[in-house]
Amino acid sequence: MFISEIKRTILIILLISFTHNVKSQIFYNGTTHTAELGCNDLLYGGIHFSNDTSYPMVLQWTKLIEDTVPGSKFYMCANVECYDDVPDTGSNSTYPVMPGDSGFLYMHYWSGEVSGTSIVKLYVYEASNPSFGDTLTYLMNIDCSAGISNIEAIDNSISVYPNPSKGLISISLKDVSDVSVTLLNNLGQILLTEKHNGTNKIDMKLDAVPGVYFVHIEAYGEIFIKKVVKE
Repeated sequence: MFISEIKRTILIILLISFTHNVKSQIFYNGTTHTAELGCNDLLYGGIHFSNDTSYPMVLQWTKLIEDTVPGSKFYMCANVECYDDVPDTGSNSTYPVMPGDSGFLYMHYWSGEVSGTSIVKLYVYEASNPSFGDTLTYLMNIDCSAGISNIEAIDNSISVYPNPSKGLISISLKDVSDVSVTLLNNLGQILLTEKHNGTNKIDMKLDAVPGVYFVHIEAYGEIFIKKVVKE
């Protein structure tokens, strides 16, 4: 009888340990984000994660490495909280991610006037599960020989209208035909993701409450961001 109770206790402890030591965060667009920039260029983008638990998720991070080309900089955003650098440690405790929602760990990539590769690595984890984290890598490849005239031309050729909108928007792509389009709210939460091939116009229904939204159009390895207001 006594031995059976011991076995039962050990089984319960093992079950609790196994259940607890499972990563709750899922980085569904990978754990590496790469920005291809020209000289004196900038880009905003990064890594998304989802909360598949039944409680608000708070992720903490520890910076493992930051090695930058002279003149280049990384500015970090954890959900809607942004910094003027990449803090050595921190968390998204001010804006936790609710169950079933998604969050993001983004970077403002700023290149300088020197070609090369800048890198930041973060170890990201839940406070209750520090051993079950992920290493996130942010790469900034800077090519000053290419310049940014082509990127600017593509950006200028993309338009979103009408803006403000009553709920239906069109995206005009004069110089682009194969794109991935993501719609986000002002908290950085993804509302819609679509891929389109061989088209120069996309119609999208903005089925959401009135407010400010952002359309991310990914093409040629770049992300072009357009702001749209729903009335």
